[in-house]
Amino acid sequence: PKPTAAPTPAPTAARTPQPVQPSPAPSPPATWDGSNMKMTHYWDCNGQGCDASTLQPWDESKYVSPPGYGPQDPNDFGGPAYGETMWLTGAASDALSALMGADDGCCGGDPNDGGVGGCGKCALVQNPDSLHPEWTAVVMKKNRCPPWSNGCGAGEPHFDVAAPGFDNLQYSTANVCGVRPGTGFQSDKQSAAVGSWWQSCGNTADCAYMCEQLPSEFQKGCKLFASWGWKRGDPSSVKFKAVTCPQEFVRHVGGQFGASGPVTGPPTPSPPQATPAPSQAPTPAPAPSPTPPPAPAPPAPAFKGTLTMWATQDALMGAQCE
Repeated sequence: PKPTAAPTPAPTAARTPQPVQPSPAPSPPATWDGSNMKMTHYWDCNGQGCDASTLQPWDESKYVSPPGYGPQDPNDFGGPAYGETMWLTGAASDALSALMGADDGCCGGDPNDGGVGGCGKCALVQNPDSLHPEWTAVVMKKNRCPPWSNGCGAGEPHFDVAAPGFDNLQYSTANVCGVRPGTGFQSDKQSAAVGSWWQSCGNTADCAYMCEQLPSEFQKGCKLFASWGWKRGDPSSVKFKAVTCPQEFVRHVGGQFGASGPVTGPPTPSPPQATPAPSQAPTPAPAPSPTPPPAPAPPAPAFKGTLTMWATQDALMGAQCE
């Protein structure tokens, strides 16, 4: 029999590459854990409770808040995780700490909080009593609002957010701005430049210009917080939900305070430096006749160097925890 010719395989159709699906835009959660959280604002320059065990050995003069604990723009760190407009730190009530869970380990722990935890954990919040009720913010616990403080009792969710310029000396009893070294402020009055904004403005955004009274390293955070446009200093119907802290926020906060106190450096990342173009190696000149090496110079000497909430409820009154 004649050999059978092998069938010619049909050509394989080229696969059409699937289009790359864009990542969905970050958005707030579909549901909230609650809508009865109270918020207040402060900046007393004092150390944060979650840093108490980080400072080694204990030195009260170094127990201060670094500028980097102030409001941050997520776009300076690669963008938001949930569509949030800003990142904040603050003092959380025990009810809120219990919701957020145990200390994260990234950002200290409070040895005096009775084990309630929450240090380095975050909540997403939304303030309907503002010019931008659609805005959200991620707030990380760095301090405790104890249960004996008004508004922070059992079962009461409360966040007292750290915003430079927004302290209120009428209620602040722990302000050390200008007293301890390294606070960045000349006086306690300077830290309260916007603290009584309701006396001059209908909302915080209208008083943003007052932030220019602050030292330069605090002005951006002050203006960012002011732009939210709070209409009262103690909104009490804030929506909240425990969320995972954005990774870059954790990295930022975790690098602000160490065993020796605040870590020096800018509160926001430096812009990337351009890589210089490689240069052509020069043509080596002919080696001259060898000459005796000079006597070595003597070695150079080694360098030696080494939130207590106050105030009754008031429609236009700020309050805070220390």
